[in-house]
Amino acid sequence: MLDVTIKSVRQGIEIDAVFKCAPEGITTLFGPSGSGKSSILNVIAGLDTSDSSQIILNDIDITHRHAEGRRFGYVFQDSCLFPHMTVEKNLSYGSHPARFDAPDRNEIIDLLNIGHLLNRKPSNLSGGEAQRVAIARAVLSNAEMLLMDEPLSSLDNKLKKEIMPLLRRIATDFKCPILYVSHSFDEVCQLSDKLILINNGKILGAGSPQDMMTNPKYADQLDGFDAGNLLNVIVKSHDHEFGLTDLEFSGGIIPVPLIKDEIGSPIRLRVRARDITLATSIPEGISTLIRLSATISKITDVNQTHSYVHVNCGDEIMIVRLTRKSIQALGIEKNKPIFCLVKSVTLEN
Repeated sequence: MLDVTIKSVRQGIEIDAVFKCAPEGITTLFGPSGSGKSSILNVIAGLDTSDSSQIILNDIDITHRHAEGRRFGYVFQDSCLFPHMTVEKNLSYGSHPARFDAPDRNEIIDLLNIGHLLNRKPSNLSGGEAQRVAIARAVLSNAEMLLMDEPLSSLDNKLKKEIMPLLRRIATDFKCPILYVSHSFDEVCQLSDKLILINNGKILGAGSPQDMMTNPKYADQLDGFDAGNLLNVIVKSHDHEFGLTDLEFSGGIIPVPLIKDEIGSPIRLRVRARDITLATSIPEGISTLIRLSATISKITDVNQTHSYVHVNCGDEIMIVRLTRKSIQALGIEKNKPIFCLVKSVTLEN
């Protein structure tokens, strides 16, 4: 568990941040550029100091320890590898005596696919290779927690999609908790177990990504997106004839264009509130394939024109953005059965 209290002024930003990170999974500190995310991470790591801060890691106050005594592994935006050392020597640098559950070196090398790079120097690595080495070095330092400051920001989308599942495996398979800083909404959806929302140095809210995304209070802060839904689904079947994959969750089946993931694979699916239409009965003669049965749980007004309709869909609570006029015309009220017609989804895998 990481318990953080920081009150400071850094680069003209007044930081007033109090939050906790769970001892497992990935906690994401999310907000726009210039909101104080990196400054907070540097104070936690001991790379910067604050007279009014307290950092407690696993019930031990480490506020006054030097950076090297805090047992964090840090991954920067730039890989920051030592240019005069080979990859192998970079991996060995700064390692501590192994924890009882420290990751096996060969397993990490295999997971990040860097075994063939061990004799190279950083100048002979691509951007993606260098960042995978930097991640491996941080993990192999046997840190109690990893701090990652937008580690994928310099990579293209293809490389990001390759590395993000590896970060999830590091957090889950190797039980290495991560505090991850990002201003990328896609990374938040793919990686986060807990989301901490920050702007202008202030913590605006914290919770699961699904809870935060379905809360209209935070909609304007989520990278300009309106509120949405983040569903954990699994691959149920593939229809190669029509090029579709059926994804399953407690609320039903969602067909999407054919994907390569194996049957049973977990996937995160983002559905924006404005991409769902409600119907009191399933209409005939429409092309929409995604039709989910649900029940109205509550209605939250957004402004004079729009409201968010919260629906229970299986075990999930989803949020739908509709005009107030449409809500009145449909006679929508609490506990009323309804059908959700989904126009578009985004796969976060």
